[in-house]
Amino acid sequence: MGAADVKFAAALGLWIGPWPLLWVWVGASLLAGVHALALLVWRSRTGLPRTRKREIPYAAHMAVMTMGWLAWQHHMS
Repeated sequence: MGAADVKFAAALGLWIGPWPLLWVWVGASLLAGVHALALLVWRSRTGLPRTRKREIPYAAHMAVMTMGWLAWQHHMS
């Protein structure tokens, strides 16, 4: 995690709380892993080099998981 990702996680923890943040981290890590595997498969099938020219910040994965968590919380209430 870079400095911006850590700041995003800190602000997110203040907003949703520490226990939901733990599940957001777990989900974001799984999402980032699936994303990385999908990129590797896509690059191997298209013949593109496996360089790190385009990185997606971890905060993007945390944001997607937070939206999912918020939607789930809204659905449950």
